[in-house]
Amino acid sequence: MSIKPQDVRASDVSFLASLAKYVKKLGIVQQVDRPCYTISGVSAGQVVMALILDTLAGRSPLYKLALSFVGQDTELLFGQEIPPAKFNDDAVGRSMDALFEVGTGKILTAVALSAIKKYDLDTQHVHHDTTSVTVYGDYDLYRDSTHNHPFVITRGFNKAHRPDLKQIIQSLVCVDRGIPVSARMMDGNRSDKIVNNNLLLDEAKKMKELGQNDPEYVADSAFVTEDNLDLLADEQKGCRFITRLPRTYKECGRPVSMAVRNNAWDDIGIISEQRSTGKRKPSYYHGFETEVDLFGRQYRSLVVHSDALDKKSVRKFEREIEQDMVERNTR
Repeated sequence: MSIKPQDVRASDVSFLASLAKYVKKLGIVQQVDRPCYTISGVSAGQVVMALILDTLAGRSPLYKLALSFVGQDTELLFGQEIPPAKFNDDAVGRSMDALFEVGTGKILTAVALSAIKKYDLDTQHVHHDTTSVTVYGDYDLYRDSTHNHPFVITRGFNKAHRPDLKQIIQSLVCVDRGIPVSARMMDGNRSDKIVNNNLLLDEAKKMKELGQNDPEYVADSAFVTEDNLDLLADEQKGCRFITRLPRTYKECGRPVSMAVRNNAWDDIGIISEQRSTGKRKPSYYHGFETEVDLFGRQYRSLVVHSDALDKKSVRKFEREIEQDMVERNTR
């Protein structure tokens, strides 16, 4: 059987084939299709897969998703030949509605469980942080006080330094080396302190679902409040934690002063896994361990000294002195 030239097609799928293989290995399409209905030419799972591939390849507007697969070998990527026109904005919209009705959190948990089992991920250390996502335009969705929208787009503390723009807050929980297992979108003015408290209420339950009965919760300094520490002290709902003590707390400065005054540092050494280069050398760390008192409870405290950060601080201090001398001489 001879192959005619007009029957031969060439497609430059680049790295998309590798991404598609990971999506298939995690069973994302099946996890989405199981609870979601399909009323268009493609399933909700296939639309989600298309969105993943498109996002990691540069991200197109949703209404142009179909154009991203023009000229692509969809049979290689999706396991079956799908005309690009099938990924139109109607199909995307219907899939989004189906995902909303089911709940994206449930689907993400199912995918996370699949990833943990297949790749034997470490779920002992649970890392949490938030970021603000800025948006443009006017939103008249919340005029009715009885609205049931899952989050409110509004102004708040903008981590991208754009207080002029409205925003929503994304809360992300990761395990192992940054593998997301839980994600939520929240009101744009939601405080990190409240986010941590709400998250901790079901964190123990969530981690048990992921097969971990003794998790360690890792969060930034916004986590440290009396309510959050009370919750973690609860034998049923609480767990161990690692955080950075806010500098606004008196108990933060006291251990640092003790470490400097006593000069009783323990060598921690180099902990970076990156190789040393001529231009970049890994930091060398020292530590000083003591205890701090927070709201009537004693906690283990570790003061960490970094030689790289020390050099940066010295250079900054020298620049400030130099600038001060210049200003004095020009008066």
